[in-house]
Amino acid sequence: MENKNNILIDHNLKLKDFKKNIIKIFKKNSFTQGELNKEFAEAIKKKFNVKHCFLTTSCTTALSISLEILNIKKGDRVAVSDFSWISSAHVIENIGAIPIFIDVDKDTFNMCPNDLKKKISKKIKAIIFVHCLGNPSNFDKIKKIAKRYKVPILEDAACALGSKIDKKYVGQNSHLACFSFHQRKILNTGEGGAIFTNNNILASKIKRKLSLGAVKKKRGILDFYDTGYNFRLSEIQSLLGLKQLSKLNNKIKKRNLIYNSYKKNLQKYGFIEQKINKNCISNIQSCTFILPKKVNRIRFMSYLNSKKIDTSIGTYSISNTLFYKKKYKSPQIKSKYLFNNTITFPCHENINFTYIIKIISKYFIMFHKK
Repeated sequence: MENKNNILIDHNLKLKDFKKNIIKIFKKNSFTQGELNKEFAEAIKKKFNVKHCFLTTSCTTALSISLEILNIKKGDRVAVSDFSWISSAHVIENIGAIPIFIDVDKDTFNMCPNDLKKKISKKIKAIIFVHCLGNPSNFDKIKKIAKRYKVPILEDAACALGSKIDKKYVGQNSHLACFSFHQRKILNTGEGGAIFTNNNILASKIKRKLSLGAVKKKRGILDFYDTGYNFRLSEIQSLLGLKQLSKLNNKIKKRNLIYNSYKKNLQKYGFIEQKINKNCISNIQSCTFILPKKVNRIRFMSYLNSKKIDTSIGTYSISNTLFYKKKYKSPQIKSKYLFNNTITFPCHENINFTYIIKIISKYFIMFHKK
C-alpha cells in the first residue's frame, strides 16, 4: 500500500472521475474559454456568494492585476504582511512600487495591527493582507485601520479558500481578494487562481485587463482600449476545480479534525499551534506549529523524513530573504522567528495519523534521554 504520510497534501483525485468529461473536451476540440470555464466561475460565485469571480493562471498573476487595478505605480508604497510566500512582495516589486514590510503576531502569524499603526502613513497606497496558511484572524482589525486611513486592502487569500470570518467566507465581502488553486492548496487545478470582488467598477477593469485590454465592437471585431494579459485558466483545469468544489466543506471539516488531533497530541511536547480567533474558521491549509524550545528543526525534519513522513517549514520571512534584506534593510523580528521555528505536518484524510504521532513520540523519548 502506498505511503501517504510522505506528502503534505493528497487531493485523492482519481482519473475515472474525470475521464468522461476529458473525452468531451477532446471531442469538442475546445481547450480554453469554454463551457467548463464559465461553469467553474459561476459555481464559485454561487458557493461563496460573491458578485464577480475572475479565473487566473495563479494567485501571483491575480495579485499583479489587482495592484494595477488599484492604480499602484512605480514609487508607490504598499504595506505587506511579512510572513508569507515570496509572491506577496514580488508583485509589488515587479511594478516598481516599494514594499513596506509589516511584522506579524507570533500567535496568529498574521499582520500585526500595532505594527501597521506604527508604519502607516499617507504615502501607503494599499495594504496586502495575507491570510497566512488559511487563517483569517486579525483581518477585521486591519480593515478598521485601513478604513481610518482610507487605504484599500488587497487580500492575499492564496491559502484561504473556504475560510470564514463571522460566518462569512473570506472574499464574500471583499474589495479585492486573490486565491490560489496551486497543487498544494486545498482546491487543486495544478496551477491557477481567482480574483473575487463585489465592486462593479473594479470588475469591469479586471475583465478588460484579462482580455488583453480588448472590448468587442460591432460584428465581433475587437478594439484595444488598454494593455492587458492572457492569464486564462484552461478547460481541463476548470474541470479539476469544478469537481472538487462540492467536496470543499467536507475537506475543511476533516482538516480541522486532523489539526485539533495534532494540537491535542503535541501540546505535551511543547508545540504551539497557530492561533485562530474565535470569530474565525480556518480551512487549515497547513497544519503548522511553532517547535518546542531546544528542538533542532533540521534534525527533527530529517528524522521524520527517514520514517517517510514529509514536513516543511511554515513559510518565509520575506524581509529577511537575501534580495529584500539587501535592498531595503528592514528585517522584521517576529516573522524571522516564525521562519526559523515553525514546522508543517501532513494534513489530509489519507494520512496514518496514529503512525505519525507514534514516530514523533519516539523522537521526543530519544530527545529527552540525551
